[in-house]
Amino acid sequence: MRPPVTPGRHAVIVGVDRYSVLPARYRLRGSVRDARAVDCLLRDAFGFPDDAVRRLEDEAATRDGILAAWWATAERARAGDIVVLYFSGHGSQVRDPSRPAGWTESLVPHDSGRGEAENRDILDIEIRTLLGSFERRGILVTLVIDACFAGGASRRGGGARIRSVEADPRPRPEPRELGPVSEESVVRRPVLREPVLRGPVSRRRYVLLAACGADEVCWELAVASDERTSGRPHDEVYQGCFTHHLCRMFGALSTATSYRAAFASVARAVTRERPRQRPRLEGAPDRVVFGHAERTVDGVRARVLHRDGLTVDLDVGAVHGLASAGEMRWRVRGGGFGGCRSAVLGNLRTTKVEAFRCRAAILDERVADGIVADSVAHEEVDPAANYRRLLAADNRDSTSRLPACLEVELWHRSPVRGWHVIAPDDPPPLFAPGDRIAITVRHHHPGPLFVHVLDFGLAGRIAQIVPEPGGAQRLLPGRDLELGRDDLWPIELSVPDAGSGSLHDRREIEYLKIVAATRALDFSGVEQASFLACGGGILRHRREDARSTAGSVADDWVAVRRAFRLRLEG
Repeated sequence: MRPPVTPGRHAVIVGVDRYSVLPARYRLRGSVRDARAVDCLLRDAFGFPDDAVRRLEDEAATRDGILAAWWATAERARAGDIVVLYFSGHGSQVRDPSRPAGWTESLVPHDSGRGEAENRDILDIEIRTLLGSFERRGILVTLVIDACFAGGASRRGGGARIRSVEADPRPRPEPRELGPVSEESVVRRPVLREPVLRGPVSRRRYVLLAACGADEVCWELAVASDERTSGRPHDEVYQGCFTHHLCRMFGALSTATSYRAAFASVARAVTRERPRQRPRLEGAPDRVVFGHAERTVDGVRARVLHRDGLTVDLDVGAVHGLASAGEMRWRVRGGGFGGCRSAVLGNLRTTKVEAFRCRAAILDERVADGIVADSVAHEEVDPAANYRRLLAADNRDSTSRLPACLEVELWHRSPVRGWHVIAPDDPPPLFAPGDRIAITVRHHHPGPLFVHVLDFGLAGRIAQIVPEPGGAQRLLPGRDLELGRDDLWPIELSVPDAGSGSLHDRREIEYLKIVAATRALDFSGVEQASFLACGGGILRHRREDARSTAGSVADDWVAVRRAFRLRLEG
């Protein structure tokens, strides 16, 4: 019997304090120290081999040096391996009229400049190309970024800096050579044999830990050094606030813990230090930190936003499929959505459902005041009921302005007809194996809207495919958001093995639901895995309406459902 193969572990760690062509005011004081701290964390706490960790600092962290190291790792890693990519330094933005918000985010390497100097930033599209390569080869990648993209930089008291360079108004440079490995040379892995729409980066393999949100700033933090780092026991040195707490929290983990659970502690610690800095987790939140396994909890999950006496607010509402108040009971645990099953803190009952949140009364509590912000509430709902009520959820508010503002087009590409749009009144189109699907979203609302796309699979699976959980897809008025038309980032259709006899029909109905809202939402708490051998029976029961009472005037949303058929092989 062949022994199991031990997965490889690889890391590229980048820290940039000094910039060769930027003014001196942009120099940082903690990024190189961040890189060294993460290096120690991976080697000492998570067993990364010494020869598998590459660290680039300052002059070595040029655009070409970083991309070469990333793509060399892509070439060396194999399916099932674990890869960590870490960057600490400045982030920025570059003008890009093709993007829905008009700008693209970027990382600033040692040799990039502004004004008359050449912009050598590493663009978002280049990073996603790399992540897509890892995903297609079955490699589990974690990207950690301690930088911000708010488009400005300033010096703060005590020498701490915000990690952002001013946005570059010049047109986005075309992505240059991506490194020693071409995208075409990377072998695409086989399509998964399961009923799911999947984009270029699957949440099964990709995790992003970001120091702050897209419109926020991240800070350096003055910390006391020890003799190992400075030779003098009382020197004050700097680290990124995010990296400092991430290394402290992750280094203290004693059991296999999900990113969601571990990251919640990091985010709380950072926000206590810097209230304007809120770290973000995107991707596969229930995967074990720097590991393979996933730790999930069945049913609907919601986070406690805050507590007022014997009531709490949860971060789910009518848009997530919640129905009338009083019908939902919640069991509250600590420690995040994933990870080990933590102790029960108490029980709740929903008393009011609003658009994006709900209020619940505390029925009982094991320890006085034990239910606090960031505790997690679980509703043990039947997966078929969750599927039906989320798919059926509509905004019933007659004063909503959004239904008249939103336009959604569903596109179909077949070998015979090429790309063509499907009219909303047409019967659900039939997709054959190998066909492509795409979506175009535009709106005429006065302000920006946030777009979310959910896939309701044949066998009951619910997946948020845009944006990645924890992320945000912002769309400005009059702009088009195109998903799936780009050959680099397709939305690929895959279906179960029809020869297994698991599906009762050769043409199955799948649904896409597009939700546009005035705020960025997170649907990861209502996602679920496939639970049926066939998809046809899920909607044969009554459909449940999700109605809400009035919330904030700004809390507006609209949902559009588009159905299509999949012709199964065999």
